[in-house]
Amino acid sequence: MLSDAEKELIRAQEIYRGEVRRELEKLEPPRSRAARLFAFFNCSLGMFLLSTVFVSVFTWVYGEVSSSRAKQTTTEETAQKLRLEIVHRLDTIQKLEGRFRSEHHSVIRSAIFGFRPHANVNPSWKRFYSPMFPEYGERSLVSLLWQLEALSKPEERSKITDLRHKASLFEDYFDRLQYIEEPSNGRTPDNMPLEFFFLSQEDSQRLRQEVLGPFESLRVSL
Repeated sequence: MLSDAEKELIRAQEIYRGEVRRELEKLEPPRSRAARLFAFFNCSLGMFLLSTVFVSVFTWVYGEVSSSRAKQTTTEETAQKLRLEIVHRLDTIQKLEGRFRSEHHSVIRSAIFGFRPHANVNPSWKRFYSPMFPEYGERSLVSLLWQLEALSKPEERSKITDLRHKASLFEDYFDRLQYIEEPSNGRTPDNMPLEFFFLSQEDSQRLRQEVLGPFESLRVSL
């Protein structure tokens, strides 16, 4: 068992060590903000906060990137469907260049202006326009180009805008169609005359050069 003298010696030594430690701490330079932050994040509370923030930020960034990619994919798919539908209509509209039978008149009209619901009350032999994508059936060619223009990249938008302006000319050429009848020579029921529509030679050439020609660039992009 320690004597009172020994206890006092130990107490004095502890007091001395404490004073030395405090003096040494005064001599240490103050830690920088970065050092204090590093020390904080090294403790358990700092590590918990850091991991929570990191997971939250990572989750948000991942969600934003995934949403952006999904939106971009949907936009590209819609734009491609619009191009296919427009080119499909052009295959029908280009019949305006030459003479065509009267049963194609409503088909070409629908390809330009859109299919009119409940319009199929004509005789069964009459042809009808069939859209490639049913959801676009009732829409006009110009409206499809409007949507494609909005979905296009900036570097392509001016070209689609120009095509949209030219597409409105199809309506003018359609209204210029001339009508003619020819004897059927027994090729129709009751020997009814054959009916044709056609553009004048001048209109046909202008249609090809001013309108149909520029639309060929849309086919190349498919």
